[in-house]
Amino acid sequence: MIPRPRDIIERNEYIHAFWGVYMLDMGAGLVTGLPSSVADSEVTTPWPVHLDQVIPLNHQPGQTVVSFYGGLAGTANMSQDRHSQTIRIKSMCLLARAAKLSAAFESVRYPELSLWAKHDACDKAIAEASRSFPVGLEHIAPEGSLIVASRATLLAARIQLHACLAAIRPESREKCIAAAAESMALIDRLRYIGVPRGILLLLGLDWTIVKSFYVAEQSRLFKEGNYLAADDIGNNLAEIRSEMDSVPVKYPALEL
Repeated sequence: MIPRPRDIIERNEYIHAFWGVYMLDMGAGLVTGLPSSVADSEVTTPWPVHLDQVIPLNHQPGQTVVSFYGGLAGTANMSQDRHSQTIRIKSMCLLARAAKLSAAFESVRYPELSLWAKHDACDKAIAEASRSFPVGLEHIAPEGSLIVASRATLLAARIQLHACLAAIRPESREKCIAAAAESMALIDRLRYIGVPRGILLLLGLDWTIVKSFYVAEQSRLFKEGNYLAADDIGNNLAEIRSEMDSVPVKYPALEL
C-alpha cells in the first residue's frame, strides 16, 4: 500500500506518477491495438497540476477520462490547462477513444444507434478540446514541442474518428481533410523544434494516421480521375514519409 501523502507536493507527485504510467500503457495500447490495463471507467484520479498547485477542495471525484470524452458541454474545455502532461494525456485520451470507436465501426456492417451516439459524443469532445486548446504555451522552452505534439495528436484523433466513415459521409471526409491539412502545417513547425525522444513514438503514430487517410483519399481521387489533386496528396505523403524516416528510433508498428 502507498502511504498517505504528507503534503500537497507529495500528493501531486503521486498523481503525476499515476498519469505517467497510465500514459505509457495507453500509448502501448494505441500502437499494438491491445486493450489498456485499466478501464477508462475506473480512472478517478484528478488531472495532474504543477507540484505546488493546490487541487481545489471542492474537486468532485468521478470518472476522469470518461467524463472528458463524454461530449457534455464544458467537459473537454482545455483553455485553463497549463501543465504539459495534462495536455498530452487529454489529447491521447481522445485519440485512444477515437481508435476504439473506429475499430467498433469497422467490425460491424450496421452500427447500432448507441455506437453512433458514442461517436457523436467523442466528436463533440474533440471539437471542444480543439477550440479551447491552450494558446501561448508553444513558445515556452523546454515544453513547447510537447504542446505542439499534443496538438498533432488531437488532429490525429479527429482523423482516426472520421476516416472509417469518410467514404460514406461527406461530413466525415471534410473533417479528415481539414485535420490532415493542419497536420501538414504542424510537420513544418516540428521540423525546427527539438522533440524529446519520449514522444517520438507518439508523433510517429500521429503521422501514420494522417498518412493512412491520405493514401485512401489519393486512391479515391485517382478513381475519380482527379489526377492533379491526387498528385498534391502524393507530395504530402512524400513529406510525411520523409519526416517519419528522420525519426531516429524505429518501431515495427510504424514501418512504412
